[in-house]
Amino acid sequence: MLYHYTNLQGLTGIISNQNIWASHCEYLNDASEFKHAFNSIKNIAEGIYMEDEYLSVFAFHMRQAIDRIGNHDSYITSFSTNPDSLSQWRGYNSAGQGVCIGFNQEIIEEYCKENQHSLIKCLYLHNEQEKIIINIINDCLNIFPNLGVSRKSFDTFSSQEMMTYNSDLSDYISNGDGADESTEALCNLCETLNNYAPIMKNNGFHEESEWRIICNNPDKNIFFREAPSHLIPYLELPLIKYSNDVISEVIIGPNPNMSRCVQSIHKLLVLNGLTNVKVGRSEIPFNSW
Repeated sequence: MLYHYTNLQGLTGIISNQNIWASHCEYLNDASEFKHAFNSIKNIAEGIYMEDEYLSVFAFHMRQAIDRIGNHDSYITSFSTNPDSLSQWRGYNSAGQGVCIGFNQEIIEEYCKENQHSLIKCLYLHNEQEKIIINIINDCLNIFPNLGVSRKSFDTFSSQEMMTYNSDLSDYISNGDGADESTEALCNLCETLNNYAPIMKNNGFHEESEWRIICNNPDKNIFFREAPSHLIPYLELPLIKYSNDVISEVIIGPNPNMSRCVQSIHKLLVLNGLTNVKVGRSEIPFNSW
């Protein structure tokens, strides 16, 4: 089971329209979130550039390629493995409005596979993220062009010879025969990083235990909704139209009128053909009204 936290208005929209929204990654509540992975790889590239003369040209061009990536056209829907989370209720339960919807993970995976989306668990541990980033860098380095000089040979060069080598290498990959090869290597790096960036989160958010549906580079059916000061691009993912069985339960957050809320949600579900959905209640004694 994967749980999507929302409020009563969100629940009504999801059930009535039989879809769930995926918001553009650059319009998430934390505007800096998607940049976390890119900042991490920039820091690693800067460290290589400053400390490793042999790889300084590679690190310089890698940093330039990352800076040129520009806008990231990914749309995201978030879920949690935790069905009754105090931290989530604090975010969604204003005036007792919070609910979380339990989705069948296997059905979501089938839907994503058929529609070329991804369902991926977020990564929170710094060491785990760093290991993945280093592997991405090493994969790029393995196909990045060079002038046939090994590190062992390079280490025997004088300072002037090192400067000459790096100057020649920079010309070779910028304007010479290595240009196409370097472009391909750096494009692969950026594409792979783009795939991982949406799931690399600061460890401070680990309690969310988040999974994400990620939709990359859609070319149609993009909608917009209002935020307090701007518009948010989003996609509609018709999960319920895909399968009525995708929703297994709805859990109501701490609520001042729990019995009436249970009855109304049950009626909403039945009238929309979702007769086998269990309606539960949070067991957390949290008051937000």
